[in-house]
Amino acid sequence: MTTFCSTSLCPLLLASDTACDRPDAHGSQYNDSKMFLVWINEEGHLRVLCMQKGGNTKEVFTRFHNGLTQTETLFKSTN
Repeated sequence: MTTFCSTSLCPLLLASDTACDRPDAHGSQYNDSKMFLVWINEEGHLRVLCMQKGGNTKEVFTRFHNGLTQTETLFKSTN
């Protein structure tokens, strides 16, 4: 997984005075093909996206399942 967004605060959040309620541990990750993305503590606790062009839902679901399994393993290993 590659880091998409660092832990720096967005100027929009600072201007709207919501940055103080934002968790310190947040960021976004994506896979090499940029078809599976995970946002952690951005606007919600966890947001997961899995997508691709075309109509192969089995392939998308398999990627989604594998990505969630890897994310869960990572979370459990780091407490």
